[in-house]
Amino acid sequence: MNLYRIQNSYSYSALLKNHNAIIEKINTILITSNLEKIKYFTSQGLFELSKNYLIVLTADNENKNLFEMTIRKLDNNLIDLKHFNDLFEQYRLRINTDTSSIKILDSFDPTFFPTPVSMPIEPFPKKKD
Repeated sequence: MNLYRIQNSYSYSALLKNHNAIIEKINTILITSNLEKIKYFTSQGLFELSKNYLIVLTADNENKNLFEMTIRKLDNNLIDLKHFNDLFEQYRLRINTDTSSIKILDSFDPTFFPTPVSMPIEPFPKKKD
């Protein structure tokens, strides 16, 4: 199911009935989040993020109030600069709608490519005549 580029992966159909309520709860949790590391992009809300980022929302199989959200930047040719907020890292968040809490599972900067260290060349032994 897609909603403004938000891909949802629900393991059971009961959540489909509450789709809008779940999205609104997650949006409210993102806006009111106090985590400094993610506040600069979550304060805009889920719908503003979805204009330039791929949002994948996955429900937990065991806890109906627990969701995992992945945020990835779209390709450069799809970005609307009016709504772009310089989020380059990819985030994986765990959101609990029961306690209104967010936990950062991991983050990755796809623009960071360290330069590999080249293997030193072994010196050639001089041939003795």
